[in-house]
Amino acid sequence: MGKSILWGVLASIVLALAVVALSMLGAPQPLTAYILSGTPLSYVLFAVVPNSFVYWLVPEGGGSAALGILLISAFIQSTVVIAVAYYCLSKTKLYNKSFKAYA
Repeated sequence: MGKSILWGVLASIVLALAVVALSMLGAPQPLTAYILSGTPLSYVLFAVVPNSFVYWLVPEGGGSAALGILLISAFIQSTVVIAVAYYCLSKTKLYNKSFKAYA
């Protein structure tokens, strides 16, 4: 379980860096899709995270604080999705064992 979480975090970091690199090259669509993918989870974070923490993090609050919450929720969502996919793929059995690699 820990290995799948580690792979999920690492893959999410790589995904976030790739999205930022693509947006810096002039393609804003991947960044928009990445941010909007975390929108459903952001409603939960807005309800759980106290307002004092948000204003401590970003003193002005407003749009930049909401964008920070959206980015955090997108990162959490991609981490969970990738970790679950890795865990499920690691637990599947290969039913066709007829192929044997010879060294």
